[in-house]
Amino acid sequence: MPDLTHRSPAADHPDPIAAARVTVRLIDPGRLFMVSDGRPDLAPNERRGGREYWLWLAPDRALLVGAAAPPAGFVSEVSDGLATFAIGGKLAAALIAMGCTLDPDGAALAPERCAQTAFAGVRAILHRDGGADGFRLFAERSFAPWLIAWFGQAVSALR
Repeated sequence: MPDLTHRSPAADHPDPIAAARVTVRLIDPGRLFMVSDGRPDLAPNERRGGREYWLWLAPDRALLVGAAAPPAGFVSEVSDGLATFAIGGKLAAALIAMGCTLDPDGAALAPERCAQTAFAGVRAILHRDGGADGFRLFAERSFAPWLIAWFGQAVSALR
């Protein structure tokens, strides 16, 4: 994936990674499972867990992220079907706002929440990750090249 890191002027920051204002990386979050039976009782749009976590998708469906093994119940592994993007840095919220109608600082993307939205014209699952400046975006893998190109243009526009 191309480097989609937007950095502050290097004169102020000798470490370019520490100086990053926004980063977008295609990552491997571990195994992904779509679960329809055997999932925990999640509230609508809830994100629950730590390193291994659940995202509510519908009253009868959740996405389990980073599990070592599938849970009991009706489960489909979707690891190969979804691309996962980690978006971070001080301008991450601005980048999210460019891609969808959700307020990145609003209730829909508050910690321990998740949302399904159209992001850059692609259906996606989005949640806050890694504190105030981080987000994760899950989208159908076939749209990853489109999203990579979109992120590249959007990061350039943040300059």
